[in-house]
Amino acid sequence: MVSGFGLAVALGTLLLGTPLNAQAADAWRVGSFEDQQAAGPFHRIVSEAYARIGLKAHFEPVPLLRGESLLGSGDLDAVLARTEQSAAKLPFALKVGVPLRLVEYVAVRQPPCAPRLELAELARLRVTLQRGSGALEAALPAGPKVPALDPHEALRYVQGGMADLAALPLTPAMRTAVEREGFCTVAEPLLVVPFFHLIHTRHAAWLPRLDSALKDLERSGFTARVWQDAERDYAGWQLKLNRPGASSKP
Repeated sequence: MVSGFGLAVALGTLLLGTPLNAQAADAWRVGSFEDQQAAGPFHRIVSEAYARIGLKAHFEPVPLLRGESLLGSGDLDAVLARTEQSAAKLPFALKVGVPLRLVEYVAVRQPPCAPRLELAELARLRVTLQRGSGALEAALPAGPKVPALDPHEALRYVQGGMADLAALPLTPAMRTAVEREGFCTVAEPLLVVPFFHLIHTRHAAWLPRLDSALKDLERSGFTARVWQDAERDYAGWQLKLNRPGASSKP
């Protein structure tokens, strides 16, 4: 015979939904960046935050806009990192309030490069940028745009003369990798914005715990160490460019 207390617990579970510790049994599907080398440090930080609260992350590389569509349909539980501007356009997404990184959007072009480039000057240039770059899209003036699937395709557009300039999220080591391939980078960033982890609204109960876990990682120096290590990895960033004798078309 079920006791009054046991019956109350059973009814409470039915009414309130699955408890947090039960939800943690399966790995969350997290939409990642297609460039897994670039995504690596974000994976480390998010995986550690998840582990500290009993969650697991399964990262799935998808284009930015496709990832947001899959999050909206409920096929993903989270997306790895987006700007605040992108998050604001997604009513089904919740932003974890601690930034994963402050990201610099950098102008890349064929040499020579001036040390500074005003955003207003981009109105007369063919600018290529990754589809789904919400903050950058909002900041750029009206003018010819050449959408790209990823940073590699954007660089190929500049390389092949189909765009005058690529606006890309780059770290210092990534800049060096790009310059090593014959491009130049404008010293002053076009835009500096924080990137945040986003989760589906159905996981709202986890938001305070994820926020707390990321704060702990930040306070302990874990996040800073990840990004220091990342610079060493990014120094060997493998760019997918057209090589001599190949077509300039991506």
